[in-house]
Amino acid sequence: MKSQTKTIIAEMLEESNQIQKELDSIASELMSFKGIGADNCTRMLKKMADEYRQMRNQLKNV
Repeated sequence: MKSQTKTIIAEMLEESNQIQKELDSIASELMSFKGIGADNCTRMLKKMADEYRQMRNQLKNV
């Protein structure tokens, strides 16, 4: 694999890691709110964070 490709993948891994952490952080903050809307938002944010984790795992195997 070319070094440029490795660099791009490393950048993608880092960016996806930052996004996943932000999503987890926002979901944690939303947990302090009450109501169905907050619960739904929290659940969806956690799901998105999990999808970023899965994407990172797949990129690591490239």
